[in-house]
Amino acid sequence: MIAVTVGRIRLSISTPQGRELVLCHLFPGDILGELALIDGRPRSADAFAVERSTGIVIDRAGFLDVAREKADLPLALARHLSGLLRNTNFQMETIALYDLRQRVARFFLFSLHQTHGEELPERPTIRYGLSQTELSA
Repeated sequence: MIAVTVGRIRLSISTPQGRELVLCHLFPGDILGELALIDGRPRSADAFAVERSTGIVIDRAGFLDVAREKADLPLALARHLSGLLRNTNFQMETIALYDLRQRVARFFLFSLHQTHGEELPERPTIRYGLSQTELSA
């Protein structure tokens, strides 16, 4: 598992024919590789550093050692995974049930809540630095 400390990471899945589906962009404070850390299976997505990035690596053995000592870690991890599942449900609903304009609006709404939490400020902002190509993906 990697905890991102600097930069931006794109998570995506792709077909053998080269088609790519961008799942999300990760920023400092986000983590990746938690599924493989828990179940020991191969990764489920590709990670690409979009800009110079650094992170803290936690291997499975180290994670399990900490989990044995910290009784609240499994529940915290379950909350994190529940959040990922809710986000995935939101994204699937958006892709399957809404037209392009609605998908773009939902993308920005989702991004605002990721950045600011449930209570949005009066004038919320998002600073992603995405190109038009990355945004369309």
